[in-house]
Amino acid sequence: MYPYNSKTILENKSSKEKSETDTDVYKKKLLELLEMSAKDELKDINYYKKLVSKAKDEVESKLLKDIYMNSAKHYNFLKKIFLVLTAEEMIDADDFIEDYVIGDLEDELEKSLFKELEDVEFYRQFSSFFEDEDMLKMLYEIITDKQNNGIKLTYLLGR
Repeated sequence: MYPYNSKTILENKSSKEKSETDTDVYKKKLLELLEMSAKDELKDINYYKKLVSKAKDEVESKLLKDIYMNSAKHYNFLKKIFLVLTAEEMIDADDFIEDYVIGDLEDELEKSLFKELEDVEFYRQFSSFFEDEDMLKMLYEIITDKQNNGIKLTYLLGR
């Protein structure tokens, strides 16, 4: 999902002597990861919105709506972080919406579970690039939500 090896970026961050160019390269990669994360959350919004329509009952519908709403919140957090770092708005969200074909609900829930767990690991590593307390709080909330999404999906798979 994320093409950059975040450990490499982290190693670059920790070097004591950096030239202006190194700092620019680091910031550029960080912003690229931030934009990719936001795009991924937009994909999740669209994906979970479609999954809600496939829900078999009210419980499934409610849990999938919760995950859908979490994705929207995560996207807004990432937009705020981008704005603080760049003083610019992130690229228009409409450019990132993909149309999904939803197959068997159980298969989709299983795929979603593993994706949410992968996202947890990504955001854990990604949060290590930040020192700002407010940004860290937003990223930690994303991590917690992703873990809770995994729990909800596990529940739905076990029903």
